[in-house]
Amino acid sequence: MDQYFEITPESVHHKEYMDYLTDLINEGEAIKQFANENGIEDYGFSEKLFLAKTGTNEVKTFEKQLAFSKRIAGYIPFRKNSKIGKAFADLNIKHAQKPFVPFFFKKCGNLMHTRIFEHAGKVYCSIETDLDEKLDCPKDFIEMKASEFFKIIEEIEEEI
Repeated sequence: MDQYFEITPESVHHKEYMDYLTDLINEGEAIKQFANENGIEDYGFSEKLFLAKTGTNEVKTFEKQLAFSKRIAGYIPFRKNSKIGKAFADLNIKHAQKPFVPFFFKKCGNLMHTRIFEHAGKVYCSIETDLDEKLDCPKDFIEMKASEFFKIIEEIEEEI
């Protein structure tokens, strides 16, 4: 069963999602500043900093600091014990964690697809489960019709 919701500002989940967006921006800015300070033009990030193997990066500059054996899809991680690897670890940047929508509900089945997003200061989510019954609407959520939900998505796509 598919259900669609607006998460009102009174909900703890609204704040949780907006905090996630703020953390994501702060994380990105900190990584970008670190990369700029260290002459890294194209990079990726998970728990480690990765150098993108592109024309903008001079791999030879960082060659001794890279773990070539651990490449992932065109990205080469910096060794943890390298100068840049250690400096990056010292930043102690935690990967922003998007709220897990199924935790918003008391019961949600085994198979599910979810989405959560913000548009014009409002937070929306949807959940599709393998249950034949509707889920209970969480506190401070407003259930909405699928057509209203997808109209918002269309508005977002038109803005892009």
